Formats: sequence, structure tokens, C-alpha cells
Amino acid sequence: MSQPRILVVDDNPQVLTFLGDFLKDQDFTVQLAATGEEALEAGRSADFDVAIVDYKLPGIDGLQTIEELSKIAPDLVTIIMTGFPTLDSSIKAIRLGASDYILKPFKLEEISISLKRAVRERALRLEIRQLKKRTSNFESNIGGLRDEIKINKNIGSGKGSSSIYRGSPGEKRSQEINPNANVDNQGDSR
Repeated sequence: MSQPRILVVDDNPQVLTFLGDFLKDQDFTVQLAATGEEALEAGRSADFDVAIVDYKLPGIDGLQTIEELSKIAPDLVTIIMTGFPTLDSSIKAIRLGASDYILKPFKLEEISISLKRAVRERALRLEIRQLKKRTSNFESNIGGLRDEIKINKNIGSGKGSSSIYRGSPGEKRSQEINPNANVDNQGDSR
């Protein structure tokens, strides 16, 4: 598996640099953004696994940023961090799909644990998407087989004859068999 790609969004340059350096040391690929607008631009140009977004940002705030990022990349896992926690902001963040809500000042261990969970969540989201796609393809194939079975039943309901399909289920070659006819080993009727 390639290194998880993390987008870090914070208007405080010290926090941005500190988190960026820490995450690179933890073997993450990191991109930094100082505003919500920069984060959205980054989200449109690259595929990230997780975005860690500060709640208070100039321009569009952290909640608007995660909402828009989720529209750009529905499988992106988002984490909100804030130095101004309120019950209302935490509820809004969770409703907008944030995976975690981290309080500043934070411990690096908290960031590490939260990111590990977020990366696992991202992998699960992608796996679910693949399974849904495979299930959809499987259901389409079954639908086609159901149509073939109906055709077979209709053809086979004629008096004194039935139809056998040869080859793969998608092929339409058939041979009509008349049980009253004599057939030699070569399949020729007499």
C-alpha cells in the first residue's frame, strides 16, 4: 500500500509546519493549506485519504471546508481540530461527516491515533465502494440470466420440442430437439 496522503489545513503557520513535519516523520505524504480555499484547490487537484482541518479559518471556515471537500471526494475522511470547542460545533462537524474532533492544544499521540483510525476508515470506504460496484455488476449479470431462463422456458414449452443452449450463458446459439426424431452419433436427424 502506498503512503496515505494527508491534507492539513490551518491558518497558523507554526501549527501547519509542526503537523506537516510530524506527519512526514510518520511516513505520510503531506500537503499543507493555510485557508479553506487553498484546501479546496488542493482537493480538486489531488486525491487525499484524510484531511485535518482547523475549525476557525479565514474565508470559508473549517465546517464549510469539510463539507465542500466531501462533495469533491466523497470517500475522503475528515478530522476537525479546534481551540474553541463548543457542543454546537462538534455536533455540526459530526453531521457533516467528520470522523473525529480534536481539541487544541493536542498531543501528538492523539493525532497519530486519530489518523490511524481515519486511514482505516478510508480503506473501508473504498472497499465498500468496490463491493457495491461488484454487487451491482453481479446483479446485472443475474438479470441477464433471468431473461435467458425466461426465453428458454418459452421456447421449451412448445409441444414435442425443446431448446438447448450451447456455450456460455451470453451466447444465443441453440439447437432444437425433437424427441420423436432418430438421431445418430453425429447429431444428424434421420
